[in-house]
Amino acid sequence: MSGKETTELSGLSDRFEILSEVGAGASGSVFHAYDQILQRDVCIKILHAIDTSKIARFQREAQAASKLKHSNLVSVMDFGIDSKNKPYLVMEFIDGKTLKEVLRVEKKLSVERTVTLFSQLCRALSHAHDKGVLHRDLKPGNVIIKSMDNGEEQLKIVDFGLAKFDGNQSLTTPGVAMGTPHYVSPEAVLGKEADPRSDIYGLGCVIFECLTGFPPFSGGTASDTMLKHVNEPVPAITDSTVPEKLKKIVSKCLAKDPNERFQTIDQLRLALSDELHAAASAVPSEDNESKHIPIHPRLDIAAQLQPALDPKLKKGRMRLGVSVAAILMIGMAIILYSIQATWQLDKEPLANSVVQPRVEQKPSLPPPTGMNPTNLFSKGGNNKLRLKDPNLSAKETTAIIDRELGTTNKRLKKLFVDAYNIDESGIAALVANCPNLEHLTIAHSHLSKKSLKLLATLPYLTDLYLIENYMTDDQVTAFATMPKLYRLYLQNQNITDSSLNALAELKGLAVLSLYNDRQVTGIGLSRLFKSKNLERLDLTRSGVQPKYISSFLKQAKTKLKRFKNIGLGALKLTDADIKTMDFSQLKTLELAEDPITDASMKHIDKFPNIQHLHLGSCNLLTDKGLFPLTQMHLKTLDLKMTNISTLEAVGKLNTLKWLKLNQCAITDDSLKQLVDMELDILEISQTPVSDKGLEYIKKMKGVRAGRKLKLNFAQSRITSEATFELESSFKNIEMSSLK
Repeated sequence: MSGKETTELSGLSDRFEILSEVGAGASGSVFHAYDQILQRDVCIKILHAIDTSKIARFQREAQAASKLKHSNLVSVMDFGIDSKNKPYLVMEFIDGKTLKEVLRVEKKLSVERTVTLFSQLCRALSHAHDKGVLHRDLKPGNVIIKSMDNGEEQLKIVDFGLAKFDGNQSLTTPGVAMGTPHYVSPEAVLGKEADPRSDIYGLGCVIFECLTGFPPFSGGTASDTMLKHVNEPVPAITDSTVPEKLKKIVSKCLAKDPNERFQTIDQLRLALSDELHAAASAVPSEDNESKHIPIHPRLDIAAQLQPALDPKLKKGRMRLGVSVAAILMIGMAIILYSIQATWQLDKEPLANSVVQPRVEQKPSLPPPTGMNPTNLFSKGGNNKLRLKDPNLSAKETTAIIDRELGTTNKRLKKLFVDAYNIDESGIAALVANCPNLEHLTIAHSHLSKKSLKLLATLPYLTDLYLIENYMTDDQVTAFATMPKLYRLYLQNQNITDSSLNALAELKGLAVLSLYNDRQVTGIGLSRLFKSKNLERLDLTRSGVQPKYISSFLKQAKTKLKRFKNIGLGALKLTDADIKTMDFSQLKTLELAEDPITDASMKHIDKFPNIQHLHLGSCNLLTDKGLFPLTQMHLKTLDLKMTNISTLEAVGKLNTLKWLKLNQCAITDDSLKQLVDMELDILEISQTPVSDKGLEYIKKMKGVRAGRKLKLNFAQSRITSEATFELESSFKNIEMSSLK
C-alpha cells in the first residue's frame, strides 16, 4: 500500500485493505479495496477536499445511491467520514470496463449491442426515477460494462454525485449548469430545473456516441459545447447500418424542448425493446422452424433466444446434453419473471399468461408497414397479443385483432393485449372472437366507457388487469356492469378517490390493486366495506395517506371478515405511521421500500397472525432489529435488497418456508445460521455466496431429512462444478441460476 493510499484511508485501515487506485479527479479518488468485515472486494470513493459544499454533495450522493437497489445500479454498502473528516462511500466492486474505455478501443458499438445494453440502462433509470432520483450526469464514464460467465454483458450505472431528490432542496445554485458538457441537457445549460426528461437527453447523447463514435455536439471549449446543445440542430446519423426507426428514437431523445422528448424512461425503454425485437426478427436463422419466432420486448431477452446478433453479445459456447427438463425450467423462469415485473402484489393470477410464441400461422393479409407479421404469441390456449407500433391506427389495430384472434379457438380463456390504439371496434372484435375469456389484461391503450361496457358482456370474465389506460373516474363507473369480477387491477391510472364508490359496488370482488394510482389519497377507502368479499388490497406506490390506512385497518376487522392481505410498499411509511396501524387481521403484509427501522419490527411482532412479511428494500433494518420476529410463525420473509448480513435472527425462524435474500450483503458464513431450518425456497441471487456456502446448505435440517429445496443463486459466486456436484449428491435440491 502506498503512502498516498494510507493517508486517503486515515482511520479505516483496520477494516479496508487497499488493493489499487482505480482513478482520481479534482474532487476525489476511487480505490479497489478489500472489506475485511464483509469479506468482499469493494470500491471506496473518497473526497480530497473537506469544504462544506463538497461534503454536502457527497452525502447527497450517498443518500441517493443507498436508496437505490437494482441489478443495473452499483449498490452502496456504507458511507461516512474518516478520522481526517474526509467523507467516503463504500460500493460494490464491479470487475468491468467503463463504456468510455470500450469506445476508446472500439470507436463505436453495433446496433444490436447498443440497444441491448441501453435497454438495461433504461430499466435502471426507471427504478431511480420511480424513487424521485435523477442522475443528471449520464456519460460513458459513468457506465460500467461487465462480462458475465455466460458470455452476456451486464451494464451498471455509477456516480449519483449530481443526483437530486424531488421535493428536497437542491445542492445546485440556481442558474448554474450541472453535468458534463458533451452530455448536458439544454435546460441544464440554461440553469433551469431538471426532471427525468433531462436524463433522457443525456442518455440520447450517449446512444448517439455509441452508434456514431462521437458525441452529438463538440466545440472548442466547454462553453462552446454547452451552447451547441441549446442552439444547434441535432446532427443526423448517417451510418446506413443504423435503422431509421432507431435514428428517430435518438433524435426524439435529443429534442431541445423536453415536451418533445420521450416523457418517461419507460417509454424510451419500450421503443428500444421494439427496435431490439425488430432487429432480432430480421436476422436470418439456419433453423427454419425458429426464424419467424417473435420475441416479446417486455421480456428483454431477445439476445438470449436468438442466434448471435453480435459476437460481443454472445461469447459462451454451446453445451451438449441440455435436457428437456432444463428447457422447461427456462420457460417457466421467463413466465415468472414477466409476472413479477407487472404485478408485484398478487403472486397467483395469470401464471400462464406469458407464453412461448406459436410458429405455424394461417395465411393472412399483409400487416401494416412496420408491423411484425406475427403479433400473437400463444400456447396451450394462453395468448399474448402485441400491437406496439405507435403509428398504427385504430382501424388497423382492429383489423389485426380480428385477424389474429380469429385464428384462435373460441374456448380461449386467457389473453394479454399490449397495444397503443384500441377503440370500441377493436374491443368488439376481441369480445366476438374470445367469448369465453376468464382472464384479460389490456395495457397502454385508452379504454372508453363504451369499451368497458363491451367487456362487461364477456359472461365468464373474472380477472381484469388494466395497465396505463389513462382511465378516469367516469370510466370506472362502467365496472358496475361487471358483477362477476373477482380480481381487478387498475395500475397507473388517472383515477381519484371518487372511483372507490363504483368499485365498492362490485360485491364479488376479492382482489383490488390500485398500484401507482397517485391521485388516490385514501379518503374514500371506507367505501370498500361494501365489498364484503374483499381479501386483498394493493396500495403500493399510490397516493394513499397513512391516517386513512390506519382507519381502514381498524374498521376492516369488523366489516371485512375475509380481508387478509394488504400492500403498503413505497408509501414512505415511517415507524410512527406503522405504530398507528392494527395488523391483527392480516396474514400477508407488504412494506417494501418504506423507510421503516427496527422499531417497526417491535410493533409487527404484536400480530402473530402475520405469516407472510415482505420487507424488500427496507434499507434501515438491521440484523439485530429482526429478533422480535422470532416470536412469530412466519412462513415467508422477503429481505431482498436490504442490509441484512449475519442472519442470526433469521436462523431462529423455525416455521419459515420461503426466504428471499437476493442482493443482500450475506456471506458464506452467514448461511451457517440457517442449518436448523426446513426451507422450501431459498433465494440468494446476486450475493457474494460462493461454493463454501453450499456446504452449509447441505447441512440444513430440511435438506438432510430429504425435504425438497428450491435454490436460486443467479449471479452469485457459486461455480458450475459445485452445483453439478450438489445436484448429483442431493436429488431433493432443485437449483436455478436464472435471474
